[in-house]
Amino acid sequence: MFFRRREKMKANQHLPELKLTEESTEACHTRFANLDLRRAILDWRDKHIEKVELHLGRELTTLFNSIDAQLEQLSARELILDGKNIGKKHIEPIYLEWVEREVQELINDAGKDLSSIFTHALSFQKLATSFDHNENSKPYLDATLAAGATGAGLAAIPVFASLSSVSAGGLLGMIGATAVSWPVMLAGVATAGALVSFGGYKAANLKSKAVSRYRDTSRKFITQQILGDRAATNSIRKNLQAHISEAATTILKEIDT
Repeated sequence: MFFRRREKMKANQHLPELKLTEESTEACHTRFANLDLRRAILDWRDKHIEKVELHLGRELTTLFNSIDAQLEQLSARELILDGKNIGKKHIEPIYLEWVEREVQELINDAGKDLSSIFTHALSFQKLATSFDHNENSKPYLDATLAAGATGAGLAAIPVFASLSSVSAGGLLGMIGATAVSWPVMLAGVATAGALVSFGGYKAANLKSKAVSRYRDTSRKFITQQILGDRAATNSIRKNLQAHISEAATTILKEIDT
């Protein structure tokens, strides 16, 4: 037994001594720092891509209610005789205001979350450095600063363009909300004479039917414009999700360089 132990000790003496050089230690720190940041950015991307669809779908009810209220304020004559202009004159302003407000909220939330990732990474680095008198964790700081540089320049990434420096038209154009071709909405009564010939009760009934028709037509059209579907190539949802994905890709490339 003693002989075997001595032979084992002799064998171990011939094994090369494993030492981590300063360069290899820094490489390990950098690798793990980058992995942490990449994971955080990917999680951020997935979270906010999903949030875009959920938020827009949920808030559509608010938009529809505002449009319904506007339609109810129009006279029977306006509804019945000016159907081709209802979308452009009365619905579009409400639609664009809603889109700008909701997109701004989504962009701001995504930007705050992204900034918190960099803030957390840099705070962790300061704590790690305070326990590391040899400053072997410096590569972690380098990695977070590389990503933080992108974070500080969020305005350079379209999806995080500061709304204070971008006009409403610029923001709406960025996500494809300005080029809206509203469908012609017909109430079913085409002449002024037909409207005048009815008494008050029937005129009110015609207005109710016109409002109902406009409401159904506009809701289908707006839902397609905002949420789209699998076959649609252009929608507010898809455009905003694409910008978020593009932002994540840009940041990941910066981390890897």
